[in-house]
Parts: sequence; structure tokens; C-alpha cells
Amino acid sequence: MTPSIAIKTYQGQEIFDFEREAEDAMANKAAVFNNAGLAVISSRVIEVGRDYSYVLEYIARASLNPIVNPHNPDHPLANPIDSPFGE
Repeated sequence: MTPSIAIKTYQGQEIFDFEREAEDAMANKAAVFNNAGLAVISSRVIEVGRDYSYVLEYIARASLNPIVNPHNPDHPLANPIDSPFGE
């Protein structure tokens, strides 16, 4: 039996000098995911050297095979960590 949903991880591609900037970008990206019907279940700011980025975990339907437009980097699935479409 194949599960109908999966938990996936998205790591922001942006790097920020300040933690607060990463928090703001994370909140904006979470809103984009939620508006696209992808429920964000956790989010956190991460340190990247001396800078900051963020990670989101979201619920996606496992049975869907999303087609990602490479010309739209703002699409919620443009850079998921565990997707063949990510970097």
C-alpha cells in the first residue's frame, strides 16, 4: 500500500546576514506553501557558517508528480531537498 501523503523538506536557497531576515523570509515562504495547498508542519532558521537560512517541512500528496517550472523559482516545489527537481 502506498501512502497518500508524504512529509517533505524544503531548504531556502537564500542566505541572510541576520537571523531576523531569515525568519521573515521563512514566514513568507510558509505562506506561499500554505496558499498552494501544501501544509507547513514545521519551520526553523538554520545557521550557514556565519549567516542564516531556513528549512520548512510540509505535507505533500505522495501520489502527485509535480511538474515544476524551472523559470519560476518562487514555486513552492522549486527547491525541495528530497526531490529530483532540487539542486
